[in-house]
Amino acid sequence: MPPFAEIRHYFEGAWRLAKGDTGGMEHFDFSADGFWRSFWAIVVVAPGYAILVADQYIRRGDPVAFWPTFSAEAVSYLFGWAAFPILAIFLTRMFDVAGRYVPLIVALNWASMVQIGALLVPIVLAAVLSAPMVELLLMILTGAVLFYHGFIIKTALDCPVGIAAVFLAADLVAVMLVNGLVFSLIAG
Repeated sequence: MPPFAEIRHYFEGAWRLAKGDTGGMEHFDFSADGFWRSFWAIVVVAPGYAILVADQYIRRGDPVAFWPTFSAEAVSYLFGWAAFPILAIFLTRMFDVAGRYVPLIVALNWASMVQIGALLVPIVLAAVLSAPMVELLLMILTGAVLFYHGFIIKTALDCPVGIAAVFLAADLVAVMLVNGLVFSLIAG
């Protein structure tokens, strides 16, 4: 795992991107080693993701047993991290931006730290806000995270908004398909 100082440096780049500063891309390592190291973000954000899943499970009052749901979420989480990078290989070739594939994946991987952090805000504020306010805040932040994700795609690929929108939609569909398949097989 990269040392904390390195992860913090990547977080600073992701945070700059969250503020609309394309210079945040300068914080990332686009070498082959940097590409593979960016997948350590899976480990870095896993605790936050687990908190989001647990909160959702509790708020839903899910009748499904906890362990099948937990297992499905864990498998879906791992496959979800692989789905878009694989799909992006084909999409970057199709849209003639294959030379920008590595910056795309590296930036999206490290940006997950900001995204998960943003989605944890409503959980923290649930202690002082009403349930409807928490839901509203979660919806607003989800929209902001999607906008941020699209901004990173556009910035990393240096492409028009329309192409970035196609990549964003493909990412969302890939995640939904992975979740649907895994849950139908495991939590069924």
